[in-house]
Amino acid sequence: MSSGDALKYVDYSVLLNELITNFLHGEKFWKIIDPIIIRRDNRGSFDLVELLNRLAYTIIDQQRDVSSVIIPIWVNMMFKNMNPEFLSKSPYATEFVQVMLQAYGHQNYHSKEDLKFRGRRGASRTEAFIQVYKKYSPDDFLEFILRNSHNLELIFKELIKLNFISYKGATFFLRDVEGLEYDILPIDVNVAYSFQYTGLFFMDENNPFAVLRFHEVLDEIIPISKRTEIFGYLKISDKICSVCERLGYNPHEINRCLFLLGTEFCQSLKCASCPINNFCYFNSLSDSQKKKFLEKIKLN
Repeated sequence: MSSGDALKYVDYSVLLNELITNFLHGEKFWKIIDPIIIRRDNRGSFDLVELLNRLAYTIIDQQRDVSSVIIPIWVNMMFKNMNPEFLSKSPYATEFVQVMLQAYGHQNYHSKEDLKFRGRRGASRTEAFIQVYKKYSPDDFLEFILRNSHNLELIFKELIKLNFISYKGATFFLRDVEGLEYDILPIDVNVAYSFQYTGLFFMDENNPFAVLRFHEVLDEIIPISKRTEIFGYLKISDKICSVCERLGYNPHEINRCLFLLGTEFCQSLKCASCPINNFCYFNSLSDSQKKKFLEKIKLN
């Protein structure tokens, strides 16, 4: 058996500590993650407008850079003069939202005309955004959340009925509202990459300090193109939860750190400058093993 095939003994609690140290308390967290977390105030209450706005945010958070596109849109559309009453009642709301999305370079399908031109059917992102405010007033949405806070599955099923709020989007919303941490974690491309590159996904169930042999790792890899399939999605989510339960970490915090690790390093493989490269499984592989790993994880 080659050294590359042997079990790689690593204290994965050290890896998780490094993730938390470098990402949960870092500049990127405060710039990208912290602005979208909805916390209760000193009296234990939510800001009802902020809560509804955070739901609408999930509609525009699709394949866009968070810090340069999503948060600026959110700030301009929600924290200035774009109040829920305007969005639900004004005849100019649709036009204004569409212009804002285009101004920040958001993806297409803002209007029904866009859809017709491209021969597609369904809702536009602009109309889906406004639909949230027509379906819920801030008071209604807060009451819905509080009334069902003991039944997160019901909240989840209600959210995914809305246009452009996907399985992943709903889990992101529930992850980032204090007290609504759902037991299914959001798995986007960044989390799927970083969780597998680090080796956390391949931890041996019978030994918290060991990773599977390399040929077994190749069999276990979930290609990024298949991460949204329900089996792969739940397998990654469940594994994050089980690892955190075994080693004593908050899975929602680790999920945020994995997201930042993925966006900053794992998609472009900036291993030389990665702050956790000494603890990363992928970075310990030989060149030939890395090639096989990459072929499998990027399989189309």
